[in-house]
Amino acid sequence: MEKGREELMTTPKRRLRRNGGMTLASVLVLMLVVAVALMALTNFSVTAARMSVPNRERASALSLAEAGVDDTVDRLRANSAYNVTGAVTTVTNADGTTAGTFTVTTKHYPPNEVDIFSDGQTPGTAPIGQTSKVYARVHITGDPRAAILSNGDVSMASAARVKTSPEGGGYAHVRANDDVTMAPDNFVDGRVSAVDSVSNVKCSDPLFPKGQANAAPIPFPTQTEINAWKTQWISEATAGGTTTGLIETTRTITAPEYISGDIALKPSETLTITGSGTVYVTGNVLIRGKLVISPDVTLVVAGTFTMASASDASLASGSSTSGSDTGSRASLMVLSTNLTSAISISAKAQCNAFSTLYAVNGGMDCYGGATVSGQLKAGGAGATVTLRGGFTLSYPSSMGRYVGNPSVVDWVELPAP
Repeated sequence: MEKGREELMTTPKRRLRRNGGMTLASVLVLMLVVAVALMALTNFSVTAARMSVPNRERASALSLAEAGVDDTVDRLRANSAYNVTGAVTTVTNADGTTAGTFTVTTKHYPPNEVDIFSDGQTPGTAPIGQTSKVYARVHITGDPRAAILSNGDVSMASAARVKTSPEGGGYAHVRANDDVTMAPDNFVDGRVSAVDSVSNVKCSDPLFPKGQANAAPIPFPTQTEINAWKTQWISEATAGGTTTGLIETTRTITAPEYISGDIALKPSETLTITGSGTVYVTGNVLIRGKLVISPDVTLVVAGTFTMASASDASLASGSSTSGSDTGSRASLMVLSTNLTSAISISAKAQCNAFSTLYAVNGGMDCYGGATVSGQLKAGGAGATVTLRGGFTLSYPSSMGRYVGNPSVVDWVELPAP
């Protein structure tokens, strides 16, 4: 009996000792886990800190590269002929320490485009020192410049070409607010850019030889602005007199003049427009013979404008705003809302415009070996500019005009070496 009582009294003590041992082991394990977690957290913090240094420096290098572009634009604003190769500028912080450098190289495309390449470099060597590169294309004119401007699509097929005059200038750009589609045998001596997509593009631009998608949109005038232009043109034209009826045969018209009717010029006949100001035609214009328009004359057509096979047109450079891509003046202004052929230039027709052919509310169709010297602009929302059948557009250097401050129209961050 005493033995049993003793065993009963000693059993809780033995259990207590065993439980105390298990509690100590658990505490040791928990401390080990916490220690490992703290070591991992410390290592992560150190690694993150190390990684943040090059990231921070890379952002600083990009800021330096962008500062190089801004500085160059300011210099071009003061002197449009400013040109440098590998010019290094050191940038200092407010406390006098060196923030880094930017190195700028410019390349001019006459008459008024400049490419800017700027490299930003922070002090030190990698991973501390970082390099970033920025490319920007600047127009000295305040307007976007291009051989073709479309408020919709541009479609090229069947050996159509867009070139500069003289050739190799690299500034006969094609720009569209929707898509640009080309065939394998097409070529553009300049950049091809579209707000949406580019397809099968082959062009001379060294940065975007296959075209640039997701480009900035081109500004076009509102319908309110166009209506104001129309009112002004009609007022200018009627001030010079009114001609009523169909014009088919050789004739000379002195601007300003309001023509109530159509022009359907027969083959071998010549229509000459002299003087200065606006000639407004209420109907359609069909040229099968020869059309000659003097400088400082703008032909405004309310209907469609068509150059038939083997026809010939000579449209002089016009007034000081004729070459402006967003201006309201050009040698030819067509108001038809036909989104594919408000202006049509067909087989073997020749149009020496040296100015802008502007389908204000519509599109264009140029084909059959026809040639145009000048600029094509289609302002109709969703319009198409179609070049096909061996058509050639030659964009002359005389189209460039210094009409405003430098304007950056393309900006690309380039991968650092």
